[in-house]
Formats: sequence, structure tokens, C-alpha cells
Amino acid sequence: MTYALQWEDPVGVFIRYTGDVTPDEVARCNEQVTSDPRFDGLRYAIADFTGAPGHRFDLSNRNQLTMCYATLIGAAHSNRHINAAFVVAGPCVEELLQKLLETGSFPYPASIFRSQAEARDWLASLSVSFRRPLL
Repeated sequence: MTYALQWEDPVGVFIRYTGDVTPDEVARCNEQVTSDPRFDGLRYAIADFTGAPGHRFDLSNRNQLTMCYATLIGAAHSNRHINAAFVVAGPCVEELLQKLLETGSFPYPASIFRSQAEARDWLASLSVSFRRPLL
């Protein structure tokens, strides 16, 4: 699996995954996003898995899911204003993401969509939350 990040300034990030999704790559991507100086202003993330036909997660291992997202759990304490949209093409990755959301390992409001347009429409409906918080 590989991923590509594209920052959608000033408040978003788009991540495209290709190949089988692996715990190491997801953890690496999360670390890259949260360590970027733009993270504090981030208000939405779109993770597009339409190019990822499968995954290498063990769905019976909750710790594997949690460890993969541990960076985000910590980062949520410094930026609580992010909404996440997951775009999937098939049931394999969708099942993985549903499990992730069910375990509570993902610290942000998130939804799963079948198209990027649906994901962007949902995020647009939440646009009020994209504003920077008052200091």
C-alpha cells in the first residue's frame, strides 16, 4: 500500500490510499499529518480508499486498530475541530473502517461514503465547524 497527501489549504487534507491498507502505512500517514505545522488549523480530512481493494489488518485484534490511531488520539487533545470523511469502493475496507469507528479508536466525528462528492457534500454541510476557534 502507498498513500499520497495533498493539503487543501487553508483547512483540509486529502489522502489517497492505493493497494492493500496496512497498519504501518496508516500509522505513518497519521504521524505525517499530525506533525505538519498545518495540523493545528486542520478542520477536515478526506481519506480516499477507492484505490485500496483490501487491507492487512487483523479485525479481531483491537490493539492493532488502536495502535494505528494512537497518534491521532493524542493529537485530538490539541486539535478537536476535525471532521473525517472516508471514501470506499468495496466492502473489505468499509468493514475495516466500520470496525474502527465501532471500537472508538478514531477520535474525530467521521462518516463513510461511496464517492468523493458525497464526502465533500457532507463536509460542506458542517462548514460552520471549519472556522478557527476563537481564542
